[in-house]
Amino acid sequence: MAKRTKAISGSTSSETSPPASEEVTASNVDLLSDILLRVPPKSLLTFKSVSKYWLHLISDSQFASNHSRRNRNLSISGLYLDYGYYEPVNSVSLHSHQNPPSLSFLNSIREGFPIMIQSSCNGLLLCNNRRTVGNPNSYKLRLIVCNPTTQKYTLLPQPPKCEFLASFLAFDPSKSPHYKVVLYHLYDEFEIYSSETASWKLVTVGEPLGVRVKRVFWNGAIHWLKEGDREFHFRFDVDEEKLLKTPISPEPKIVSIDDISYYGECGGHLILIHSPSRFAMQFKILEMERDTFDWVVKCRVNLRRTSPLLSDDIAFRRDSYIFHVICVVKEEDDFALVMATAGEIVYYNVKYKTRKVLRQMIPQGDFRPLFGRPDGFPNTFQFVESLSPL
Repeated sequence: MAKRTKAISGSTSSETSPPASEEVTASNVDLLSDILLRVPPKSLLTFKSVSKYWLHLISDSQFASNHSRRNRNLSISGLYLDYGYYEPVNSVSLHSHQNPPSLSFLNSIREGFPIMIQSSCNGLLLCNNRRTVGNPNSYKLRLIVCNPTTQKYTLLPQPPKCEFLASFLAFDPSKSPHYKVVLYHLYDEFEIYSSETASWKLVTVGEPLGVRVKRVFWNGAIHWLKEGDREFHFRFDVDEEKLLKTPISPEPKIVSIDDISYYGECGGHLILIHSPSRFAMQFKILEMERDTFDWVVKCRVNLRRTSPLLSDDIAFRRDSYIFHVICVVKEEDDFALVMATAGEIVYYNVKYKTRKVLRQMIPQGDFRPLFGRPDGFPNTFQFVESLSPL
């Protein structure tokens, strides 16, 4: 009997032995934080319901900043499609069936006026809620920086000037948890908002950059392609707040801005598509070198050879396929084109010539009524999952 009792006691003792490894992990702040920093943002939002302790840890702004800094190179997972002033912002996923988060969390500040996306950068969006005040010709500009993943937002103070030609969101979590908003005015003026100081600043660069230009934020600066100037590359360094001009190689030769059918940043790469005409099915994909700011031809694309992959029933005009590249995605050594076409948005792998329909839109044919824009295509903005705090 004594031995039996001892055996039972031993069994009971094992049940009150030191905590299991997962309990040790959960109670060790440093170890748990290190593990959770490797988890994708979407999963972390779900993990908040595990316990109050996990909720407190994941909701901490310092943890969010550390996570954003560590996961700086998360790939783009979707696109927001802005159709114009009177149409709601839509979205499309690139790799899954779940679209980027809705912007409905901004409805409480709309006040009956539309929310339009102006810029996207590393998981944050810059939005515009322009409201008329008094008569129809008078309005108040309200700029919003938001994180669609966490559904948090910040209202910016109204800038001194409401009119601007272009706006940019500059944010690099690997360098700083703070962001800047840059408004470009006609000729040589910039207004810069810093989240660190919560104030606007006017900067004059002393050299007009013109109207016939293409602009994009990449690698800490706003880069310009100026009509008629192919000897220098212009960029406005956001941190230094000054315009820089660098001599560039004359090759490859880009004669006119009209030859550029795409100019944008994706995954840390600045990409340009050079084509002989607007809807040409043969074109070159170029990438800018970070050090020299020269363009390098990465690949040549001929969609004419693979047009059946793009659509089963396609209308040609002057031997050109009616399409528009809305995003170029670089994944390792491969390029993928996200294209708006008649009736659908397509993800096309250039190397393997494979096609995937991301979104069915309207019956094929004249698709200009689909997009409420003069050129018939939407503005697109990248979605990257992020916990970056605001």
